[in-house]
Amino acid sequence: MTTRISDLPPALAQRLVGQAIVVIDGECVLCSANLQVTLRLDRQKRFKFATAQSAFGSELYEALGLSTDPYDTYLVISEGQVYSHSTAALVQLTRLGGVWRLMHIGWLIPRPLRDALYRLIARNRYRWFGRHDQCLMPSSELKDRFVTDLA
Repeated sequence: MTTRISDLPPALAQRLVGQAIVVIDGECVLCSANLQVTLRLDRQKRFKFATAQSAFGSELYEALGLSTDPYDTYLVISEGQVYSHSTAALVQLTRLGGVWRLMHIGWLIPRPLRDALYRLIARNRYRWFGRHDQCLMPSSELKDRFVTDLA
């Protein structure tokens, strides 16, 4: 799924203009690993981060009509679009730059196949990778990279 920010409710859309945000399931160990790797690789601080469980995440998932029990995808907001499923992963990786631009090859795989693999992993992520009892809290030096609400 790809949604233009302008298709969201106006109050939410206005707050997202110019933002680049990765929204993850904060209880998912795999998602948390994705976040930690991205924080390390994103030296230019292109992305901010949010958990789906935050007020911002809940508002966004609701506006997009996405499941919150369980969260079935993570989201990437970039360049006026909201991306989900395998497309979110490809956008996130390619926008990191450097060697990660090689992930452009992933666009050659038809989206139905990419999303089928994504959904298989998403359905089994808690069983395969585990689940945190609570969302991870950012350290004080990373707090400015996290979005809880875009008021």
